[in-house]
Amino acid sequence: MLRANSAILLAVVAAMFGTGHAHAARKMAPSGVLVAVDSKGKVMGQVIEADSPTADTGAPPATVVMQVKGKTIAVRMNYYGIANWRHLYFTEANCAGNAYYYNAVFDDPKSRYLLDMAIVSGRNATLFLLSGNSVAAKDVVVRSVQLGTNSAADSNLVYCSNDVDSSQLQSGYMMPFAPAFDLYSVYKPPFSVKFVNTRR
Repeated sequence: MLRANSAILLAVVAAMFGTGHAHAARKMAPSGVLVAVDSKGKVMGQVIEADSPTADTGAPPATVVMQVKGKTIAVRMNYYGIANWRHLYFTEANCAGNAYYYNAVFDDPKSRYLLDMAIVSGRNATLFLLSGNSVAAKDVVVRSVQLGTNSAADSNLVYCSNDVDSSQLQSGYMMPFAPAFDLYSVYKPPFSVKFVNTRR
């Protein structure tokens, strides 16, 4: 009888201890979102991916989701700036005229991506949004290309080239893009992240 009572007492204490810890964990657990902010504290968007300070990667460590003109897009960034990591092709010299993104594999971004497609290009981090349907690459005359880089630390690494090898663009698809605005005219580096508590 004593052994049975001891077992019951231990079970009750364990339940109380576990419930207390669960309650404390609920009280301490943060309820909110991680957002990216610029040097003036302006919120850019929610951070959906971020590397730890010890991660060894050459890519910008944060992916930030933004709402722009009714589209849900993502940009990659770090403390210094926003990455220009895709190449944009233009129909005129010096990266003027109509802009296109070349893709040799698919013509419909929704067949691969869940978010709306956007490209950051140029030293002012100009945001380009998909503006129409894809066309055959061989039907577009390309005269220049805005070369991208994974580095968000130095916009001088991003430059326009008039040296385009058109033979590389004879198969696949060209996806039209239109500039929305310069990100650096709205958001000023350096950037950081901030936890916003949503618990009321």
